[in-house]
Amino acid sequence: MNREVNLTKRVRTERGTRYCPVAFSANGRVKPDIVLVDDKPEHHAEGSYYLEWYAGAKRVRLSVGKNAADANARRLRKEAELNALNNGVRVVPEKGTGQRSLAGAVALYLADVKLTHNYRELCGSSAQWTPQRMCTGFCSGAGWDGEAGAKSKATAMSIHNNTHSCTFLCGHSWGSVG
Repeated sequence: MNREVNLTKRVRTERGTRYCPVAFSANGRVKPDIVLVDDKPEHHAEGSYYLEWYAGAKRVRLSVGKNAADANARRLRKEAELNALNNGVRVVPEKGTGQRSLAGAVALYLADVKLTHNYRELCGSSAQWTPQRMCTGFCSGAGWDGEAGAKSKATAMSIHNNTHSCTFLCGHSWGSVG
């Protein structure tokens, strides 16, 4: 099984659009925007980087973006994956491209807005809302029970994680919770 992965860049040459191999520096890093056209280095700012490898007799190409360093990192990761498969190691597939999806970012934002809204309800009107009031209101209203500590370990951890540092904001000490 082939384990070699080539990094190419699709550029316009005088013979048309071609997949040209990228140029590497002496330390093994990719020279950004430098490709080898007829074994001669040329500067081409246009185009995207592609990974190229063989699955059996079939050539596979995968676009990896316009950033040279990211493309080289993806090449090294793919080589490691093919090497592991060749040695009989089971490989867990990647979850996406390593970039955050828009739907995931929106869901995270909405969850954060909901938490902030809940804090403001505990502290009173939004005009009076401050981080110190948020923490004091939250600690006295939902999980903090004065000297006795948190009502439950799960509640205390939730409060602590969502306020990031209650000790910093209002001076409450969580003690050995967590």
